[in-house]
Amino acid sequence: MFSFRQNNAPDIFARDSQFASVVEIREVFESLSEQLLWFAEVITGDPSMAAQCVIDASNLTEKNSTIFRDWLAQWARNATVRNSLAHMHAQIVQAAELKYERAQCPHGGHETLSSGEVAALQQWPASELASHLDPLSRAVLILRGIQHAAIQDCALTLGVSRTAILAAYCGGINWLMGGTVPVATSAGQGPFTA
Repeated sequence: MFSFRQNNAPDIFARDSQFASVVEIREVFESLSEQLLWFAEVITGDPSMAAQCVIDASNLTEKNSTIFRDWLAQWARNATVRNSLAHMHAQIVQAAELKYERAQCPHGGHETLSSGEVAALQQWPASELASHLDPLSRAVLILRGIQHAAIQDCALTLGVSRTAILAAYCGGINWLMGGTVPVATSAGQGPFTA
């Protein structure tokens, strides 16, 4: 007869060198703290809430003993973004309903941001982006633009329609193309100018 035994997976994972230790997790969150805070503040629009989102993401990551060392930096970014999105869920859904559900993106969707465009976007203070863009546009800029999530994945993650995702992303990109993002190329042209 089959018998159930105590799960000793945490002991096995603790001995496996491919998994990150708690110390390594803390080090990655510390080394990426500026970037993680920027992501969280862009999404939440609130510096103190952003700091709490990073702390919560770090604590959650420390409790997960099965994170591959090679994926740790990406995991820290994703955990921070997901935690921030959870805090803003009601505002994101409200923005979708009020502003984007009946809007259309004439482009059929925008591509993800290039590394130069991401670098230019990250030069802006998060508070300024938050003051110019609504919660859905900010969330989609992070998910689609920076993290390169598919439109459908954005819709599923945020709990809003693809139509709203496309329209909010289009609005965010159009705002960026309006010349509001600082110049990031050596040729003197901003990455979002035509």
